[in-house]
This record gives sequence, structure tokens and C-alpha cells, in this order.
Amino acid sequence: MITKIKTLIEKQDTNEIVRDQIAAILAIEVENQKTIATSQAKNPDDFSFSVYVERSRPWETNEMPLVNVMFDNDRFDTKGSGLIKQQHPIGTFYIDCYGYKAADENKTGDELASKEVDRIARLARNIIMYNEYAYLGLGYQELGQGNNLVSKRYIVRREKFMPNINQDGYENIVACRLTLEVEYKEESPQTLPEDFELLIFKCQRNDGKILFTAEYDLTA
Repeated sequence: MITKIKTLIEKQDTNEIVRDQIAAILAIEVENQKTIATSQAKNPDDFSFSVYVERSRPWETNEMPLVNVMFDNDRFDTKGSGLIKQQHPIGTFYIDCYGYKAADENKTGDELASKEVDRIARLARNIIMYNEYAYLGLGYQELGQGNNLVSKRYIVRREKFMPNINQDGYENIVACRLTLEVEYKEESPQTLPEDFELLIFKCQRNDGKILFTAEYDLTA
């Protein structure tokens, strides 16, 4: 059989781009929240969490509180998709928030951890649902008409749960999952991939963690 594809398929699929963009938005905006809190003489720890991507046991990082962003699945709309160039899936992404607190003289650790994860999930939800992130920085406003990747994003579920952790030293961890659905377009390999400038183009990932290598003014 003669091969048909003449170029190397090196592009990312949109589901990967969207997942990393969600994590990047959370990471840079939570740093901004800490800066704003400090400028208003408030405790920046009340507006803080670490951000990871695709970690199956994120609590093992020992960086509580934290948020772990994962891609779960996408469903392709055959009626709205083209046969050759473009498909239009709806992807499901998990924004899993983890909180830990030790007991104090007045309250138990599980109660404090539950309220801690409420704080983290509240911050994460409000960041992602901020009006200027309606397209996660990947809409036509940012990429130009005709080049938009994302057409809609919305949180469809919020659930609190106790992670199934069968390891010593990880008591009093409570989690809250935000289920985010994103409508976007995927392009098939018949078409050369386009280069898109992401919102957080200097945010790098090392071992799943979001790190910053660029200096930027958060107070402007």
C-alpha cells in the first residue's frame, strides 16, 4: 500500500492545547491574585495554590493546596464537522482542587480541609469563568477571525469528594472537582497545522508543574 501522508505529524491536537491553556490561566492569575492581596495588606496565602497537569497522585507533590488539570474525553459533532479538514468536538476537562489542613484546638482537620478546598475551588471557578476568558484566550478576539480554536467554555458540574488515598501521611485531604466543557475545533493531518500564539507563551511545564520563566508586571 502506498503512503498518503507526506509530512511529519508534529502538531498538538487542540485538546492538549486547551488543557495546557487552562492550567496556564490558573497559574498566572493566582500569582496575580497574590500580588493584589499583598498590595491591599491582605494575606496572599488566602489566594494561593499550585497548579499541575495530568498528575494521577498530585498530593504526593507535598505542595498543598493545589489544582490538577486533566483532559478526560471529547465527543465529536458529526453534523457540524467536515469530512476532510475540520471537526468540532466538545471536550471534558477536570479541574481537581485539593486542600489539606491539620486539626487545631477548636476544629477537626477534615472540617478545616473541606473549607480549604472550598476556597481553592472558588478561586479556580471564578478565574476560569471570568468574562475575558470566555474563549480561554483561544477565540477569534485573540487569534484573529477564522483562526479561533475555542468557541465556548462552561462549567457543568462541581462535586466535592474524599480522594481514595491509601497511604500514611495523607490524612485530612479533601478534593473538589470542577468539570469544564469546552467546544473547540480539531484539524485533521491532511492540512498543515497553523501556529497559534497562546495567551501564556512563556509558561513552561517541568514534571507536570507550571513554572514561570518570564518577568511580567502583575500590578499594571
